[in-house]
Amino acid sequence: MSLKFKGQIFTTDAVFAILILFLIVQTYLSVSTMFDSKITHESYLRDIKQKSYYLSSVLMTEGNPTTWKSDNVNNVGLLDVTGNFDKSKIDELNVMCNYDYEKCRRLFGLYQTGDSYEFCIKLYDNEGIETVIGKDYEAQDQLIQNRYAYLDDELVKLEIKVYKQ
Repeated sequence: MSLKFKGQIFTTDAVFAILILFLIVQTYLSVSTMFDSKITHESYLRDIKQKSYYLSSVLMTEGNPTTWKSDNVNNVGLLDVTGNFDKSKIDELNVMCNYDYEKCRRLFGLYQTGDSYEFCIKLYDNEGIETVIGKDYEAQDQLIQNRYAYLDDELVKLEIKVYKQ
């Protein structure tokens, strides 16, 4: 037996070892990226849900001040003191959002630096006639909540949609 072959690595052995190492690293990175993506998406959906619940809760109050107008509003609420929808507040919100949509997003907590969400508020009466406030686009990830209250002795549905464009 010749001593000149001991401890030597053949080229094919080295290539196979490097190939196996490369496949292991590639698999690890793929799985890691997949889990990071899933966690990020779940966090994103949780954020939409939280913002949607906040918006619907705020809208189902009297607001602050209770007789708010677009120039003095701190919290936008659409109810009057009896717990019914207030038509003048709905109209004021509609005008305010048409004039300054970004202000409405800030009031609803939907606009922060680097993270901006859109909203659409729809009011349906018993005949299906709707009032649309905000931007109504279809999005892949969106959350729609329905709330009900009376407006002029008629039960109406308030549909609140939060999404990221």
